[in-house]
Amino acid sequence: MGEERQPPPAGDYYLTDAIGEHAADFVARQADADRPFFLYLAFTAPHWPLHAPEGDVRRYAERFTAGWDELRAARHARLVEEGLVGDEAPLSERDPELVPWSETGAQSWEDRRMAVYAAQVTAMDRAIGRVMSTLEHSGAADDTLVVFLSDNGGCAEELPPPDAPKFRDRQPSRTPDGRPIKLGNDAGTWPGGEDTFCSYGKAWANLSNTSFRLYKRWVHEGGIATPLIAHWPGGGLDSGRIVHAPHQLTDVLPTLLEAAGIPFPAGPGSSLLAELRGEPDEPERMLFWEHVGNAAARRGRWKIVREAGGSWELYDMANDRSERWDLAAQEPGLVGELAASWQEWADSVGVVPWVTIRAAGR
Repeated sequence: MGEERQPPPAGDYYLTDAIGEHAADFVARQADADRPFFLYLAFTAPHWPLHAPEGDVRRYAERFTAGWDELRAARHARLVEEGLVGDEAPLSERDPELVPWSETGAQSWEDRRMAVYAAQVTAMDRAIGRVMSTLEHSGAADDTLVVFLSDNGGCAEELPPPDAPKFRDRQPSRTPDGRPIKLGNDAGTWPGGEDTFCSYGKAWANLSNTSFRLYKRWVHEGGIATPLIAHWPGGGLDSGRIVHAPHQLTDVLPTLLEAAGIPFPAGPGSSLLAELRGEPDEPERMLFWEHVGNAAARRGRWKIVREAGGSWELYDMANDRSERWDLAAQEPGLVGELAASWQEWADSVGVVPWVTIRAAGR
């Protein structure tokens, strides 16, 4: 409602740049008028299709030729060095469905896929930088709480997805100037241009999710762990501190409302503000997930998780956040207790069993 299809933009239009420009203009106008503002800035990048300005892609030419095995190990070492993970999150094994980099065909094409993906992130960083610079120049930066977080895990989908037979029908078949679009992950299709429609695939998603297992759509850590960065110079935050306590997306709204001095109603979320200011962690609470039949619950150090149609697994997040050692057989009582809590939550929020949805053909 209220939407209207627009003609294709002319020139070197790139959506990520346009989103950043529009957001920066909004911030400038609100600051000039001395009005409080809320900006929800959501980029489509770096999701598929792999499209990026060639100048950005060239910055990463041959950057990924070392391959996913070596790069996963290096990335994990860097995460440990920076204090983002520790002994509790050892590097998980390469996805068993993937081959070693040394056995990979078309390595130049694989390198190109990841280079375009990295270029998409670079464009997003540039757009965010534009917004932050506008905040600084407007004099509003000290009084503005900025929260940045990413999507839920690397996307492992190859294109076209084998479980979506109508996928091609839902995508554009031609570029704005009439050229046919080559859809699919074929080594003969060099991704990046507007006449291609490719993704970066499971192996590079495995790299993106270092140190964890599985991907977006799952609720293992590879599908739900996301970084969150908070910046508020005038808000008394404990600058540079890494908070390891688990939280969920539902905690963002209460955090923003508390920062603005607005009471927030009771609900599933709770404010992060005290922890961001270096105050003691909040009391232990239950966290729940469900997505396309995949389910999980966490209480303190313990997490149960299952794939759609599978059995509950149990992991000790304090010692095994990479979810390598399933303890369900050793702790059946704990599994049953957490599973009952998950079912109670699922019933309270109206989770529809995935088997029911699939049976309805949705």
